[in-house]
Amino acid sequence: MDAFLAQLRQSLDTHLGSLTEHYDNGIAEARRAATEEAEQKIAERLHAAELVSKSRLDAELASARHEAERRLDAEVKKARGQAEQQAAESTARVRQEFEAALAAEKQQAAESTARVRQELEAALAAETQRAESLVQEHQSVLQERQRAQSELDGLRREVRDLTERLEQAARARTQAEDARKQAEDNARTHADAHSAAKAELARHVDEQKQQPKVPAGPGLNVVDGLRAIDASRTLTEALEKVLRHTSAIAPRAAVFLVNGARLRSWKTIGFPQFEVQPFESAITGTGLLAQAIQTGEPAASSPSEPPPTFAALPGDLASVVIPVLVGGRAVALVYADNAAKSDISPAWRDGIEGLVRHASTHLALLTALRTVQAMGVGAPVGTGGAVSPDNDSHDQSARRYARLLVSEIKLYNEAAVHAGRQQRDLLRRLRPEIDRARRLYEERISGAAGARGTYFQQELVQTLADGDPALLGNA
Repeated sequence: MDAFLAQLRQSLDTHLGSLTEHYDNGIAEARRAATEEAEQKIAERLHAAELVSKSRLDAELASARHEAERRLDAEVKKARGQAEQQAAESTARVRQEFEAALAAEKQQAAESTARVRQELEAALAAETQRAESLVQEHQSVLQERQRAQSELDGLRREVRDLTERLEQAARARTQAEDARKQAEDNARTHADAHSAAKAELARHVDEQKQQPKVPAGPGLNVVDGLRAIDASRTLTEALEKVLRHTSAIAPRAAVFLVNGARLRSWKTIGFPQFEVQPFESAITGTGLLAQAIQTGEPAASSPSEPPPTFAALPGDLASVVIPVLVGGRAVALVYADNAAKSDISPAWRDGIEGLVRHASTHLALLTALRTVQAMGVGAPVGTGGAVSPDNDSHDQSARRYARLLVSEIKLYNEAAVHAGRQQRDLLRRLRPEIDRARRLYEERISGAAGARGTYFQQELVQTLADGDPALLGNA
């Protein structure tokens, strides 16, 4: 750069020297202009040179930088490779040392664990054996305690059962004595009534015999009816005989059975329509049938009280309804009318009433005798009716009383029993009678629980349902 400037200045000095002579007047101006121009050109050339130099320098610097970076990168890669190799070798060495140390530690840990496990197992076995011994001792103590408690409870139960049996025996003895006395009184009362009724009827028959006979009409077969009723042993048999002898007195007769709150025809003579469609009605009415049930007295038709509609009687014919009473309760009705028979005896209603009242007395007597037999626990009437405290005697007494109560239900509700067996709804159909009998059983049989509590149900199945529980149905 300095050489270039020097050469330029020398060239200018030579040119200026040659022109000095010719241009003396304008040298200064020319020199100034030339100097300015020269300086401008020099500046331009200098700037261009600087640019070129800077470009060359930048290129050289870039090349040098690139070379340096390449060398540096090569060195870095070389150093990195060496470092990685050294690191891999160091890592492998450290890994080998670590694995060796780890194996040694594992072996020591396994040995220590095995030793500790053996110690723990030995201690656990010892503790388990000790615990089992304690458990066995505790179980033995518990068993002894339970055995002692069971023996104590058994003794308590025996004492309680013995006390209850003694109390039950005393109550049963008292109840049996009271029942026996009451049954004997009832039996005597019914027997007296029976005898009085027979005497009254015999007197009535004698009076009828002494009176002049009606030429146009037959006599009353009252005595034969009484004898037939006396020979009957069940409600069915007694009612059949009442119906048969009533039909011998009156042209038409019918027997209706009371079943709870309903009245249903049972057997009839002279009413063929009842064979196809049985008659049934409520007992809470205002007709002759309901009146006889409600009052317990015979009811006769009159101008103000017409016969039942099923009779279809003209106004000049008469009918009568007489209840069959047992224990003050109507269990059946006997209906009779003179229909169109003109030669019927004038005393036909009195004769039928005598038959029905005698049947009521006879059935009441049978019921009283059965009660005496059941409550006497097998002891004859008049022996005091003593009841043994033995359980078998109590059980037999309970069974007999249950059988008596259920037999009475069957006896006085034969039509309902028959229908209930067919429809398999005995419990629903006979609910009032069964509830009343069950209540009597529980009141009379002390301690009616356990086995004795099942006797009544057993009798319902055996006697009422004929051994088939399905016939009872649901209550």
